[in-house]
This record gives sequence, structure tokens and C-alpha cells, in this order.
Amino acid sequence: MVELGLKEKRPKLLTYGFTDKYFGNEGGDYLENPKLPGLLANVCNKARVKSREAITSLPSHRVATSVIAVMAPTDAELKLAVEVEAAKLIDYSIAEAVLDWRVLKEEIKEVVASGRAKPKVKKILVTITRKDLIQKYVDIFKKAGFVLKTLETESYALTRSLVGKDQSAIGIIDIGAERTNITVVHCSTPILTRSISVGGFHLSKVIAEIMGLDINEAEETKKDISRLGGWDKDSIPQGVKNLLAPIISEARYSFDLFNKDEKKTIEKIILTGGSAFFPNLCEYFTKELGVKAFVGDPWARVVYHEDLKGVLSEIGPRFSVAIGLAMREIE
Repeated sequence: MVELGLKEKRPKLLTYGFTDKYFGNEGGDYLENPKLPGLLANVCNKARVKSREAITSLPSHRVATSVIAVMAPTDAELKLAVEVEAAKLIDYSIAEAVLDWRVLKEEIKEVVASGRAKPKVKKILVTITRKDLIQKYVDIFKKAGFVLKTLETESYALTRSLVGKDQSAIGIIDIGAERTNITVVHCSTPILTRSISVGGFHLSKVIAEIMGLDINEAEETKKDISRLGGWDKDSIPQGVKNLLAPIISEARYSFDLFNKDEKKTIEKIILTGGSAFFPNLCEYFTKELGVKAFVGDPWARVVYHEDLKGVLSEIGPRFSVAIGLAMREIE
């Protein structure tokens, strides 16, 4: 959780909070956990949050995102064409969906013999999710004492906090607790997101196996390793490499797909998420993907007290989404 204000037209940190409490439902939907609203309220109360309005994110794997090409001469026909194409992205009725879309660019493919241009082909970025999913979030925040002002996808929040106005082609690899999201950003817009079920929790399980620890001990050891650097220089255990293999494969596929569609190459990779500081991870991704990787700093454009620099740097990758969400209404 992050609460921001404004100082001389720049985002200013007012307060922040987090919990390490795991509240998964053993493979089920954590949104159904009755303890979630109380956990949310407790974190915000301890941090002395003042606002009663909130913005949250939809997990990438529960949002269908795609760039489509449509040709429609009028706004009404464009809206209909987008809805038809969007319906192909989901396995439920479009009536049960919330659809958001924006025009990325227009192109005139050819000119007819008369000299008049054919209708422009519009490239549209489409995002779509279920109405009942959004209602779950509204209910959770209401029980926690907040009015949920809006929701957006994690990829937009990450782009806002980590990329800003950078027009480069950038890959963001967000290693969360249970999933890793790979987002391709171009011209400050996330245009491709893929998600796989490999994350920090699985990394803790590998460490537990390597070091003969239980999962709680492994989680603490992982934090110590990330903070102090516990592996030999320039090395990553084979078990960890095996875990990272599907992330590398998915990132390579996403980058190749972007290259094929846009005829552009990824210029840099930003790592974020709770496991971003794992030793030698940047070097390993750089080597395997052939693109310079570094840990992003979501606090870079946020004003905060200098005394907080150490702790904020350490927890920064965990806050990338929350910072991006808080920036949405004040920039």
C-alpha cells in the first residue's frame, strides 16, 4: 500500500505499508478469503492512511490483453468492430465483460485508383475482464472501509512507476509471489503481457530443497540471500536455473513476438517484484536474453525523506505496482 500527495508537482510519499502474511486459499481464489478485508484494513490503519478512496490493480493473468487491427470509417462501426474482436479473446459472454480500449496508431495501407485513400487501419489495444471479478474487488474494499475509485491492470501501473515517459522498447519482468508477469512496453504503453505460474514462493521451495530447510526458514533465508548476497559470485544454483527456465522461455517468446509484429527489438529489461534482488539474477537474465537487465526503482520520481532511502530501496521492487497506482490520480 502506498499513499502519495503532491509536492511542487511531484509525487510525495505520505505513507506506506505491507504485510508478509500469506493468505492464499491452497490453489483457490484468494479473493474469496474472508480474512482479506481485515488484513487490508489493518495494514492501512497501522500506516495511518488518511484517504478513504483507493485504486487497485487487476492481476495480469485475469485480464485479456491484445493489440488488434480493425478498419472502420465511423466511431460507431469502430466500437462494434472492437467488441467483435474482443469477444474472440474470452471464453465467456461479452455481456459479462468490462471492455477498455485505446487507439495506438492509424495506418493508410493503400490508395485506390481514384486517388482517395481507403479507410485507415487502426491498431487498438484491448483489455477485457469479467464484471463479477470487479465486483469482488469493490466488495472487499468496501468491507475494509474504502471506496474503490478505479481499477487498472498491473501492467499500466508498472509502466507508470518504472518506465514513465521513456519511449524505448522495454521488457518488464515482474516476479511476484506466485506468478511472474512479462510485459512489453513501447512508447510508454504496455502492449503485450504474458503471465506464468512461477514466482517467489516457488523460489523459496527450491531453496528449502537445496538447503534442507522448511518453507518458512527458506523464505527468511531467501530474504537474507537477496539482502546480503549468499551465493558465490556470478553463480546461480542449478535448481534455481531450472525454476527460471520457463520465465526465460516466456520472455524470449514475448520479445520475439514483439519483434515480429513491430519490427523492433527490446532495448532493456527491468526486473521488479519481491524476488528481483535475488543475487546474480540481473546478470543471468542479461546473459540468457541478450538484453541488459537491471532492477527498476519505482521511487525514482517520488519525493521522500532522505532518511528513508535505505529501507525504501530494499523494499522498492515489491512496491512497483502500488506506486504506479498511486501516481495515476496525481500526475
